[in-house]
Amino acid sequence: MLNVSGNHMRLPPTANDNIESLLDSDRRLQFDVDTNPSQAEDLCSTSFTTLHHLAAVRMSNMSWAVLKRIMSWMPSIKEICVAYNPLGDFPSVETPDGQSIAETFSGLETLDLTSTELTDFDRVLEVVGSAPHLTSLLLNGNKIRTLRLPTTSPPMLRALNQIGLRDNLLEDWESVNELARLPVLTTLILRQNPILLNCNPETARQEIIARLPKLKSLNFLEVAADERRGAELDYLKRYSKTWKEAQDSVDTKAMFAKQHPTFLQICEKYGPPDASDGKVSGNFCLCKMTVKVCKTLLLMRDR
Repeated sequence: MLNVSGNHMRLPPTANDNIESLLDSDRRLQFDVDTNPSQAEDLCSTSFTTLHHLAAVRMSNMSWAVLKRIMSWMPSIKEICVAYNPLGDFPSVETPDGQSIAETFSGLETLDLTSTELTDFDRVLEVVGSAPHLTSLLLNGNKIRTLRLPTTSPPMLRALNQIGLRDNLLEDWESVNELARLPVLTTLILRQNPILLNCNPETARQEIIARLPKLKSLNFLEVAADERRGAELDYLKRYSKTWKEAQDSVDTKAMFAKQHPTFLQICEKYGPPDASDGKVSGNFCLCKMTVKVCKTLLLMRDR
């Protein structure tokens, strides 16, 4: 692991390179690898060939171009943390610079982009969406408003099992629904977003759990089986009246299905709700229980 966080490494050198002019509190390592460009490039390109983990937090001269160059020296890199650098959005992959960044990032397993001034989730997908081994993506503390995942084969972020979206600007539940399309996502960090402001923390947690069937950990707390059952039953009750009203036309049914893609799946588990009082029908649950008991008895008989 190489940790160069909080330093003033700069590529290439600038005119203001006099460390004596810095305040005492800001006198951190300053290092120019371009004093002798050809010699420095040869040295760097052979010095980090087995490095797996790079942490470059709060680097005053960090940019996507600088990061791309540093990563080109590290062919074995698997984990990168560049949190708290004002990088802004990724360059578009339609540009040569963006294309090369996508290629450079393709081998990553863990990427921490916390507080890097990202606004465009589509750009994130363009660069790392096809990375086959990316399992953890931290986007906390940014300015992302919406999440949309295109229908592709294989799916985008197909290996991702953890994503961090704390302290962003997500403003619709459809963005949360989109996360259900990530095939192996089990761990989510989602707090301090506008969509959570209109409900209490308990209801917000239930809502997220019900919308994401594969979720096993939410905000560093395990989603136990009993909690999931309670969250899903309350979800059915909460939207039972809206679901009933949506049956009046094809358009309203389609709209409800788009807004609540897991509703019918949950109905299959517990039975449809009674729109008059929000209670879940017991017939379906009783039927499933009866079948399970019968199967058990048959297995015992055959032993």
